[in-house]
Amino acid sequence: MENKINRVSQKVSSLPIHEHESTSNNTSFMVINNQRINEQKQRSNTDTKTSEVWKRALDLLDKEKYDIAYNEILNEEDDIYLLRLVCLTGPILNSLNESTAQKVLNRINMIHRGNQIQNVLLDLVNQSIKNKKVFWKMNYKEQNDILDSLYQIGKINSPLSDRAKILYDNIIADANNNIYKE
Repeated sequence: MENKINRVSQKVSSLPIHEHESTSNNTSFMVINNQRINEQKQRSNTDTKTSEVWKRALDLLDKEKYDIAYNEILNEEDDIYLLRLVCLTGPILNSLNESTAQKVLNRINMIHRGNQIQNVLLDLVNQSIKNKKVFWKMNYKEQNDILDSLYQIGKINSPLSDRAKILYDNIIADANNNIYKE
């Protein structure tokens, strides 16, 4: 029982932080991304549900037609595809025309300001604790990753920060009170 308490209440700040390292050598970045583009294309060929727009965007990336690829995805108005594309290419605004770069930056900012991903995470964590107790059946690293996310959301000044802080505090309190037994 004490092992469970120690696992959950360990300092979240001790988790490794992965920061994006910028490099002046874009060649290695593009080689990595080209490998990722090819992997995505192979997956798309086997997945019949993958959107034709996504397949076209991958083909355009392969031909280094970044601006057209981004416009295809922006016109689709599917934020998941846009996020996938940004993750795939990395920061690429300098390779886009001014109008497309502005649209990408604006859309990503709108996604960020909407807090939808954080909101979904908070709802899922809350449900996993109250209804299914899924959280308590997760391994130590997974629990600490979730606690770290709650802690990070709680630190920022947003409408969700109070909710994240309460969830974080409740998990720690439950662990300290031996609410959930292994």
